[in-house]
Amino acid sequence: MTVLAIQHTFQGLSGLPRDRYVNTWHVIAQTVPPTLPNLAAMADDVKKFYEGGGATSITTYLSPWNNGAGRTVKIYNLDDAIPRAPIYEETDSNPLTAFAGTGYPNEVACCLSFAGAHLSGTPQARRRGRVYIGPLNTTCGSITPVGDSRPNPAFRTRMLDAAYQLDQELFTHGARWCVWSPTAGSAVAVSTMSVDDAFDTQRRRGMAATLVESRASILAP
Repeated sequence: MTVLAIQHTFQGLSGLPRDRYVNTWHVIAQTVPPTLPNLAAMADDVKKFYEGGGATSITTYLSPWNNGAGRTVKIYNLDDAIPRAPIYEETDSNPLTAFAGTGYPNEVACCLSFAGAHLSGTPQARRRGRVYIGPLNTTCGSITPVGDSRPNPAFRTRMLDAAYQLDQELFTHGARWCVWSPTAGSAVAVSTMSVDDAFDTQRRRGMAATLVESRASILAP
């Protein structure tokens, strides 16, 4: 079994290497070795997760802190020795134009969870995975009651629709979306997907400092 890791990255507006928003998807390759056309199609499938759906694409809900220019997709073969070199790589030179609205703080994200079927004798924790979508704009949230901001139903539905589409399109291009367990060293095909109604905080996605201001104490010797 050959497992591929597909790494999708948006660059933050700061341009700093630290300010990148990365999601990693895992697939089981049905054709071994995977062909270049299939790898390119898999990369497009992952990109469509974000920008498919027309006026209701996930990009509609992404904040202006994302920069569509310089988006990268890299695919790694987990059978390769560490450190791994990508077996496929592409960079978008044209920025996406859907990033607008009022942005939540960079750390705010929404979790897409997925899992393989339960298997007796195997901890289910090793058969669950997740990706955090964001940074987000306020279009994705609702405040009912006041002060209780949650991902709204339209956004949650769009996330699930995009995940379902990704699962189907990867299959047509020689791959099965899967959960990869580094602990078990095994992969299981995704059988269920879910999105809850609570935002998640991804501290590592906070803005990197670009300057430091300081002042000496008046009592300093």
